[in-house]
Amino acid sequence: MGEGYRPLEMDSLSVGCVGISEQFFPDGVVTRAAFKAAQTAVALEIRPLRAIYKQTGWEEVIGSSGTIRAAARIIEASGWSTGGITPSGLKRLRRALESAGKMSRADLPGLSAERRPVLPGGIAILSACLRNLEIEQLSVSEYALREGALYDLVGRVRHQDPRETSIHAIAARYGVDPDQAQRVCQTALQSFDRVSAAWGLSDADRQRLEWAARLHEVGLAIAHDQYHKHGAYLVEHTDLNGFSRDEQLTLAALILAHRKKITADVFAQLPERLVPAVTRITVILRLAVLLHRSRLRGEIPSIDLQVDGTEVAVQFPPEWLQNHPLTQADLEGERDALRRIDVHLTFT
Repeated sequence: MGEGYRPLEMDSLSVGCVGISEQFFPDGVVTRAAFKAAQTAVALEIRPLRAIYKQTGWEEVIGSSGTIRAAARIIEASGWSTGGITPSGLKRLRRALESAGKMSRADLPGLSAERRPVLPGGIAILSACLRNLEIEQLSVSEYALREGALYDLVGRVRHQDPRETSIHAIAARYGVDPDQAQRVCQTALQSFDRVSAAWGLSDADRQRLEWAARLHEVGLAIAHDQYHKHGAYLVEHTDLNGFSRDEQLTLAALILAHRKKITADVFAQLPERLVPAVTRITVILRLAVLLHRSRLRGEIPSIDLQVDGTEVAVQFPPEWLQNHPLTQADLEGERDALRRIDVHLTFT
């Protein structure tokens, strides 16, 4: 659900026309009992979302992609509806499939050979959606995933990146402290700019670091204990509009690795080509979080950060560490933690 270009509610359910067709309509056999069982299975998936969506309400419902377009063509060509997909038109289509008994015998206008095997599952899903969400009419879009991907790319070129909207939305939804996120983000990016050339980091790496800094405390909405693990889970499994799967996994790995013990296993899900850069920006994020642990504005001095391969050296103003023994203790613990990923930290 959304307004204009702004999503309000987004959910993805583990039901699709291929899986439902294979489970309930094996070998293309279609019966009324099979339709009933399939619709019940889909309704169980929809049930947790019904109240949220119906409470918000909508003015128009739009469906897209192959099965929905195929159903609309058949219903309109058969004269069962003149405006998209309706419950009555969908019911007549179900009855036509039941009468055929098997998809190989179904004689329906506009039904392609490619779509024929998975149509029963798609119709069962559509029927369950219309019934359980009380949708009276479903308009059909000729556009789908490919056009959405192109729109996403055009937006990035024009600096209207939908990923930025997603980051802002999840931070607001889970009540991330904006002041602390900004403090950590600013220090992390300043450090990145000092070492990016020496470490061969890119603008894309800088963007990943910024997003991770802004969301590193998102898991506090669940619990303070092990909040980095909760945050990583949220980011990995939330629908983040505009993010590729690799981008989302990278962001989750950065949040998981930003505190406590760290091993190379936290990057196991990432493509091998991303691991070296993600490891390095993890080090930058961890230091920024550590330095702002007091959560106080203006507490952090200007530091000199130098890197050379796996060597990381942090230099503070004279006597600053002696006057801040807790930070010094944290740095000593961090030095031990980073050895596990073959990074050698020194500080003076």
